[in-house]
Amino acid sequence: MTINRFGLARDIPSHVKGRVRRRCGFGCVVCGNAIHTFEHFDPPFRDATEHRDEGITLLCGSHQLESSKGLLSRDSIRRANAHPCCLRRGYAAYVLDLGNERPRLVIGGSDVTNCGSGLAFNGQWVLRVREPDDHSTRWRLSARFFGADGASVCAIRDNELIVPAANYDVEQAARTLIVRRDSDVVLELELLPPATLAVNRYTIPTSSGVIFIGRRNVPDPFTPGESVRSVIAFEGNGGVQMFVDCAFSADLGLNFSVTGAGLIMQNQVISELEFN
Repeated sequence: MTINRFGLARDIPSHVKGRVRRRCGFGCVVCGNAIHTFEHFDPPFRDATEHRDEGITLLCGSHQLESSKGLLSRDSIRRANAHPCCLRRGYAAYVLDLGNERPRLVIGGSDVTNCGSGLAFNGQWVLRVREPDDHSTRWRLSARFFGADGASVCAIRDNELIVPAANYDVEQAARTLIVRRDSDVVLELELLPPATLAVNRYTIPTSSGVIFIGRRNVPDPFTPGESVRSVIAFEGNGGVQMFVDCAFSADLGLNFSVTGAGLIMQNQVISELEFN
């Protein structure tokens, strides 16, 4: 564990990190990149005796490197910290590396890659996949995720991840993006270059029940008892309906329709649905 000359360890307490993330809008204060690191700037880490959130900011890898090489001044960082890019424009962003093949999509452990134009719930897009345009070899992935209050949790627009700078707490660590409301995880995305996006946790409220994507105890088919598995589960008046480690295929696009009886899968054209 690295410590400075005052014996202060580099590990920043989680509650301090949370305050810094929210104050900076969940991205680099200079350019708004959602992939960031924590930077002590007032004072620099070598002179710090404590982890003060007022003296820590968010920088992307490029601007952190510029800072360490003396190419980005402390005065410039201080000005950007006072007026973070993400708060000024309303979001942090990052262009995903999805390679040049159709992206692999995993929802609650189930593969929905071969689902035509994408995946919808009750006719509303969750994931949409389109072929490369005339000037590119990259497939285009879009997605949108909302909280129970209807506020946007995050979105992907043609491979660009967009994280709103308000409403929630967003933590980015390595290849995982976790969105929380208070202490509850609202959404967990895992980015697995060069071609995979995994939705590990997400809850979709509906008028007939709740669609839960995540990990829970399910009966083990090979041994007595239960094991923790990734699932897509519908919970409503009719009980619980679960999909565990499935591979869905729908040439036209897959639409999950929620009814009082449970979850109905429909292979239907959803390419004409508007994606806002």
